[in-house]
Amino acid sequence: MKDSKPLTGEVLPKVTGAVSSIDAAAALNNMVSATKEYLVLKQEQETKRTEIQTYERLEIARIQAAERVLHDYFAQAFAERRQNFDDLFERFDRAAEVGDVNAMQVSLGTLVKLAEQSPLAALTDLGSLRAALDDPDHEWKF
Repeated sequence: MKDSKPLTGEVLPKVTGAVSSIDAAAALNNMVSATKEYLVLKQEQETKRTEIQTYERLEIARIQAAERVLHDYFAQAFAERRQNFDDLFERFDRAAEVGDVNAMQVSLGTLVKLAEQSPLAALTDLGSLRAALDDPDHEWKF
């Protein structure tokens, strides 16, 4: 953090002798003016601080919403993959039991193709993902 020193110097010249009513009125006007400026600056800074806090809460909420969407996506995508793998292994086993070599080859080929695919492949375009997250009317399809 930057070291700060208090400001030094004369704001008003030292009073020597009697103070005239004009000088007293000028001093009062200076106090009122400086106080007004301070209060305006204070309010502006409080407003900026509030805006930053609001922005922070909004961005955190957006991040949390995106996290929920991704969590749900992964849960569904991997559940579907698991079900697909289970179905294909079951088909392969049935084909093997009855000796259907053609069905075994098709099941095995499909298993290999499915294993080569990644549920993350649909998320490779992060720009379009960001645009979708920014769009409150975007409809998520799984």
